Amino acid sequence: YEISACLVGSEMCIRDRYQRRVRGRMRLIGTALFVLFLTHCVSCYRPAVLLHGISATNETLAFMKGLIEKTYPGIYVKNVEIGDGWFDSLFWNMNKQVDVLCQELKADPKLTGGINLLGVSQGGLGVRGYTERCNDPPVYNLVGWVSPNAGQFGVPAINANSTLDHWLEDIADCCVYDEFAQNLLSFPGYWKDPYALESYVKYNLYLADINNEKPQKNITYKERMLSLNKYVISYSLVDKILQPKQTGWFEFYKANSEIEIIPLEETDFYNQDWIGIKTLDQTGRLVKFVTECEHGDYSSDCFVEYFTKNVLQYFDN
Repeated sequence: YEISACLVGSEMCIRDRYQRRVRGRMRLIGTALFVLFLTHCVSCYRPAVLLHGISATNETLAFMKGLIEKTYPGIYVKNVEIGDGWFDSLFWNMNKQVDVLCQELKADPKLTGGINLLGVSQGGLGVRGYTERCNDPPVYNLVGWVSPNAGQFGVPAINANSTLDHWLEDIADCCVYDEFAQNLLSFPGYWKDPYALESYVKYNLYLADINNEKPQKNITYKERMLSLNKYVISYSLVDKILQPKQTGWFEFYKANSEIEIIPLEETDFYNQDWIGIKTLDQTGRLVKFVTECEHGDYSSDCFVEYFTKNVLQYFDN
């Protein structure tokens, strides 16, 4: 009867058939929009680049990489290995490390549109050097996780053997500002002796340059830092490696002291705005936080807590 009614053009039957067609088309449209949304989300996040620290490999940041990928499905995360990792992170000077980083990121077609860039410890200086000297592809958000931004006064823990550790200490004691040491190893590039600040400014080949501490200022460094959306810096309250730990906030010992720390806002570096930190701060683009995690902790519950609270959001763009 229902079929014959349809055949004779029953108003009710025609209306039912029309409604079924509309519902079917709406389901198809909804499915198509959902698929389109998923496809868009796979590509909507700006790529992230991570850089490890001294005497380490990119495996140290594998957990961090996974956490970012889990939070933002489909995001492209490039976990960079400097040279062969452990050896070259120590025995390549900082200038070479940055040169190689610039070449590697520029050669990756997936990064062409721009990146969010994060470095840990020594890697934080590497990513800032990249930003100031290259910035191609351009950096949107720059993150330094517990990095020696104002310098380091202490031989970093290499976790190798006593012979190597003693040799590094001997270099630091006798000739850290000699050209051979500056060119041979990474950490002399950010070694800052509060009892020899004039030698640091004159002979240091990396940090004194990217911090614009030398008499001749590089305006391009400042311009590229000011192109950032956010610059995130941090230090650990329990850090036993970085000396002083406040170096992560661009704070360092007063001249001829290993006790008194000069607050960032009281430094010439800040007030004369050598690389734009003051401007970033005053425009709400400098983000500072502290952690209570051990130096080199990139996987514990402590790390997850502070990273999730303070850093993850800067990859959501």
